[in-house]
Amino acid sequence: MTMSKRRHKLLLTTVTLAALATLLVIVSACGRSTQRVSAPATKPTNINFAVGQSVDALPLYVAEERGYFTQAKLRVTLTNVAAADDRVSGISTHQFEGAISGLPELMMTSGTHPTSQVVGNATNYTALMTTDDNVTKLKQLKNKTVGTLANSTQAYATDLLIEDAKLTDKNVTLKTTASETELMSAANNHTASAVSLTDPNASLLRRQGARTLAQTTANQANTGIVFGNSMLKNHAAAVQGFMRAYNQAVDYINAHPSTMDYQEILVSKLGYPGDGLNALALPHFATATTVSKQSLGDVRSWLLAKNQGLRLATVERYRSTLLSDK
Repeated sequence: MTMSKRRHKLLLTTVTLAALATLLVIVSACGRSTQRVSAPATKPTNINFAVGQSVDALPLYVAEERGYFTQAKLRVTLTNVAAADDRVSGISTHQFEGAISGLPELMMTSGTHPTSQVVGNATNYTALMTTDDNVTKLKQLKNKTVGTLANSTQAYATDLLIEDAKLTDKNVTLKTTASETELMSAANNHTASAVSLTDPNASLLRRQGARTLAQTTANQANTGIVFGNSMLKNHAAAVQGFMRAYNQAVDYINAHPSTMDYQEILVSKLGYPGDGLNALALPHFATATTVSKQSLGDVRSWLLAKNQGLRLATVERYRSTLLSDK
């Protein structure tokens, strides 16, 4: 009788402990299910962006330095590529997601099947410079030789500037070279009475004794910020973030326009002369907005007039409206 009671008590204890263990497991599981799970952090979008050694790239380096790209959840790599056509073709081969390019270079490289579009304008200017002692005014370039780059922003700007002086390519000999370095040599060797240059080369040639005859005004012959069609289609928000960061940098530069504030960028990244930098003036940078149909149409018409038999796509295929659609 006593053994039976002991067995009964032992069985009851075992059942109770098992039930308690089960209850603890259930409570523990319920506790875990109510714990807040942190959302995974958004990964930054990688953008490899091609730039040249030109003043139009300054806002991009400032955006990088001041963390504007990081704030936009972007990981941007700025890659220096000398020729604009190499930058544009690099987008086609997926080497770059975007680039700075002149509008003529974008159209000439893209032809009838553009794989990229210009999203917004970038501030730049072209200066017509001379080392010819007999030339002090634009109109004195009549029957003279002017050096420029074929089918380029500089060539387009040169035509606009000589037209302002009532000159044409019929009474001015336009000589094209492969690079701005060759243009500077042509000016120093007096094989051209004037050459068209962008900064920093315009500033370098000025330091060597050249004089500025004229230069383009705001929005007359700007370059553009270009992105590949696949980037625009699949990562539109990232491109918009990139443009916001660019415009933040533009506002910062315009509020702090001293060249000495950007000495490291101007000298090491953009090739400006290290001495006398404080004597140079930066242009007023415009906020990037959608490039107008008129601007692209004018460049397209100019290229077709200059290149017999050239075929190009319609203006709409070179132009993104992402900034106007946002």
